[in-house]
Amino acid sequence: MRFVVTAVASLGLVGGLALVAACGAPSIDDNLDPGGDVTLPERTNVPPTDSGTTTNKDSGTTPPPGNVNVTVTLTGGGTGTVTSTPAGLTCTGTTCTGSFARGTSVTLQAAPGAGVVFSAWGGACTGTASCVAMATADVTATAELVSLDGTWAGMYTNTRNAFGCTFNNKGNLGTTITTTAPSVSGTETINGLELRDPSQGCAIVGATTGAAPSEPVTITGNTITGTWTFAVKVGGTLAFPYTATVSGKTITGKWTCATCTGGFTLSKP
Repeated sequence: MRFVVTAVASLGLVGGLALVAACGAPSIDDNLDPGGDVTLPERTNVPPTDSGTTTNKDSGTTPPPGNVNVTVTLTGGGTGTVTSTPAGLTCTGTTCTGSFARGTSVTLQAAPGAGVVFSAWGGACTGTASCVAMATADVTATAELVSLDGTWAGMYTNTRNAFGCTFNNKGNLGTTITTTAPSVSGTETINGLELRDPSQGCAIVGATTGAAPSEPVTITGNTITGTWTFAVKVGGTLAFPYTATVSGKTITGKWTCATCTGGFTLSKP
């Protein structure tokens, strides 16, 4: 038989913001005939006793193991593909499929489209690095590709020192990201920026808002970086350099200016 910034405004008043026995066997008595002869049951299909493996009777070799399927479903709404090493995965729509010899080590790599972040693997793969799957059986995974395009909004905190005062900014932060080629950029709005007067012992004398023009957004894996330079309503500018991680429909970041602490969490519908 054949058998995987502090760019500090020189405002004077503004300082900062944050921004996975066999039954049935015949007996000798059962086979006695009237003459007393004994008829032993015929033995058939006796397996070989010199080998523990089953081989092809014609060639004496073990049959080939066959192929298994690797299937990756693209989720998250963003565009992109998944490639494999060795090559063999083909993407159509939101599904990428390939057939590989059983036992092959298959490395999967997500390739997001423009303005899209690869957020995470799911199913047979986890994390955000390249996925190595042993194709000993069919492999099923997901790749979450999130488009940055659109409006994100949430809250921020930002503490910074300026003009000899400590500014504890907090409030609403919003950004509209545009992923039109050749670059990814965004415009932002912020509120809750403290106004303090150094001449009055850094007393709070008010609050203001700011708006930032379109500025580049750099995408590396599931991380985005950039700087939001807010034109503060009372005059001057205030820079908020940041680094953030994209996970699904949430961006979580922190400020990277020298005198800043705090961060932000943004989401979109």
